[in-house]
Amino acid sequence: MSDKPTPAGFLYYAPGKTAINRATVDSMGLGPVFGNPSLPCVHTTTGPDGKGGMVFCPGPEGGHPSIKAGYFKDKQTWRSCDGGKFWLGYYTADRPTPRGLARAATVGRFAPPLGDGSRWVIPVAVSGWDPESIDLPMTLALGDSGRFDKRIPRPEFHALCQDAERATEVFKVAFNIGEPPEEEPEPMSPEDLADLAVRALQINYRVGKWEVNDLGLLTTTNVGTIVGVLVDLPTAITMQEALKKKDGASPASPDTADGSAA
Repeated sequence: MSDKPTPAGFLYYAPGKTAINRATVDSMGLGPVFGNPSLPCVHTTTGPDGKGGMVFCPGPEGGHPSIKAGYFKDKQTWRSCDGGKFWLGYYTADRPTPRGLARAATVGRFAPPLGDGSRWVIPVAVSGWDPESIDLPMTLALGDSGRFDKRIPRPEFHALCQDAERATEVFKVAFNIGEPPEEEPEPMSPEDLADLAVRALQINYRVGKWEVNDLGLLTTTNVGTIVGVLVDLPTAITMQEALKKKDGASPASPDTADGSAA
């Protein structure tokens, strides 16, 4: 087997472990990152902490082969995460890319460039303006009409969609979209928006906060772009501009909605 990994992805190291299973991955907070592929792994007597443990990685997904699990000191870059609970690494010559981290199925039309210079596909999770814009797969349910005209977020996306709805209300006020709400929405801190941006990326890619941090994907300017796409802000602004043009006004074009179609 070649030492060269293809495609470029992340490796993980569990200090002191002699085996890896789903429970171990979940205990490290990596369950949402890995999804349900197999877990190629190998024991090493000398890991990045100078001690023994298990090196592992997500198995093949989306038609891409898995990278080679193993510890090669001179060929890899490692960083301790979560107080040393696990280590995150990659082959230095093959820094992880969107292609290498992509899940089996990706959804979305917008792919803004992020902090690493690459374009990452962000899906629309909720839309207060055009339900047809939603990219996430939804469960079709019977509505009051007795027909399958009701769309419900799938269980795995339920919490994300709830938080995206909250962000929608914040964005409506920020960009003066639609009718003013009866009550001021609960504000979202920059940290709240960054967390939501990570979860948006996690839909299409095997990443969490540690991976996103390591790649330097988030910036003070692109977090709003990511969350804006997640809540379908581009559609809202397009509709707002059309109405203003119809009324003879000159619309503004917020930078937050900037995202190129995939």
